[in-house]
Amino acid sequence: MGNVGRFRVLTMIAGSLVCLGVPVVAQEAPENGTTGPLPGSKRAAEIVAHVDDEVILYEDVYRPIRAKLERARKQLPREHYLEIKHKLLADSTRAAVERLVVLTELTQRLPSEQAKAHLYAGYGEQFEKYLLQLAREFKLPGRDAVIERLKEEGNDIRRLRQEFIENLIAQHFLTQLVQQKVPEATREDLSRYYEEHIDSFRTKPGVVWSHIEIPKGSDPAAAKQQTESLRKDLLDGASFAGVARNHSKGPTAPLGGKWSLTSRGSYVEKKVDDALFTIPVGEVSDVIEGSQSFHLVLVDSRSDGSPKPFSEVQDDIRNRLRRDSLKGLREKKLEELMKAHHVESVYDLEKVSRQASQMRRNVK
Repeated sequence: MGNVGRFRVLTMIAGSLVCLGVPVVAQEAPENGTTGPLPGSKRAAEIVAHVDDEVILYEDVYRPIRAKLERARKQLPREHYLEIKHKLLADSTRAAVERLVVLTELTQRLPSEQAKAHLYAGYGEQFEKYLLQLAREFKLPGRDAVIERLKEEGNDIRRLRQEFIENLIAQHFLTQLVQQKVPEATREDLSRYYEEHIDSFRTKPGVVWSHIEIPKGSDPAAAKQQTESLRKDLLDGASFAGVARNHSKGPTAPLGGKWSLTSRGSYVEKKVDDALFTIPVGEVSDVIEGSQSFHLVLVDSRSDGSPKPFSEVQDDIRNRLRRDSLKGLREKKLEELMKAHHVESVYDLEKVSRQASQMRRNVK
């Protein structure tokens, strides 16, 4: 079906509160591209959960995971498939319940239905922006083309829009409930995190550099003379990128001669490779004679794999700590809300929650 034909449909409406770090199971078109009735549609109206006076139907939790289940059904033994199906349905139900609990709490705090309608209308603009984002990502002409593609894959656009908006609102409201409680990290907190996660701040060893290559051709002397002349221009202030674009015959000439991070020993011409790790950063090399060409190189930056200094990463650490703290507070608040509302389900949602929490701890 191709990349566009099978792109993941609106990840944020997949039924999971992304803000809690719960893995998202995105809705996809079936492998064979067919549409039509959902597998299991005979159970579509079956109630799988209650939140106060609201209900969640089987189709609400099945739809986001149908493509994954269809693949599992084709690939796995029946017994294993049924285990996977039960787990995915339970996970999807838990996510749907969490979202409905948060939305119910929000609705109770809004002064009127008019206020609720105004809130939803504001978030509707985000859905339109997301359609445009999908269009750019998958090289489609515009939002109408995205909508047409979604319809071809058997999606109800009104349902997708509603779920997208509700997911965003639930995430933002939950964040608003706890964001004032996020503690400000102290310098001691930052330093401790830096020491405990030092490897995550290590830079990959290698060089970022720029390159000009002039082939020897049938007249090596003339090629060398040209390279020396180009070097003089560079020393006189000419732009390395401009000279590379206009004169270099190397593979990165259209990019101004720029090479991304290159590790020691990876460049085929040994003399050039040696120069990359010996010449001063920011200085144009002498003319380097290789087997087939003459070269000029400029090392933009060089790393030996050491950790970045604390002073360079402390803002990043502060953001990480705030993000982790906010995530924990949201999880705690969500558990409080779950207990504050009447929740029933055909699945053991507490067990699902414990498994999700354990998985997140394992990831850490």
